[in-house]
Amino acid sequence: MSSEVPASDGPGEPTTRPADAATAVVAPDFDVGAGLRAMAFAPGRFATAIQRSQAGTHARNLVREDSTASLTLTLAADGSARACRGWRYLMTNDGPGVHTDDRFREQAGFRGTWTERAGVVVVELASDDGVCAPVGEYTTTRARATTLPLRCVLATPDGHPTLTAPVLVCEWAGAPSSEQRAHAVSGLGPVGAIVLGAAPGLRVKLEGGLPGMVSLAATTMTATVAAVADDAWTTAF
Repeated sequence: MSSEVPASDGPGEPTTRPADAATAVVAPDFDVGAGLRAMAFAPGRFATAIQRSQAGTHARNLVREDSTASLTLTLAADGSARACRGWRYLMTNDGPGVHTDDRFREQAGFRGTWTERAGVVVVELASDDGVCAPVGEYTTTRARATTLPLRCVLATPDGHPTLTAPVLVCEWAGAPSSEQRAHAVSGLGPVGAIVLGAAPGLRVKLEGGLPGMVSLAATTMTATVAAVADDAWTTAF
């Protein structure tokens, strides 16, 4: 299982810096979300790990989720791209006469290319086991996407309630796939967006209420600038 962290110019710095990386760019067909402002793109490494420790009730059942997901994406100056996606998931459902669980561990690597036009980065990736070793441990067989197409814009916080450093805001541009939800967090960017922290990365922790259930407590979210290795998904934080 790979834990490779490609080199960059320094913590939090992209591999290549434009003359004025803070210059806002026009991306009329891309919404980066409230509290964020689009900025000129520079290649580099972007990564986020998400820890969910949440619970709620449904009828008389108590439902809990304990999961960790990570996505690392390296966009090199030569137009090449690589990504590693991982997800450790446990959902339990306990109630009168009901005791079930759903659990799995998975990792997949991707390789491809990226292009940029007017600040919008189009990433085209296909499965490549050479990027990070495949992992697939399931209680129930699951279909997973073999491509990872993204449309992204680099953005900087501008009054954002949680983020404090630049992020790559991405849309999943392919057919819907269930693993997409592991990497999207409501409140970081637009609904359904995948938000990846610029190097060294971003660690997001969700605790409290479980969406879709009667909450036992308010949902809280914290986001910390911190290193995210390819195998960050393997360990809760």
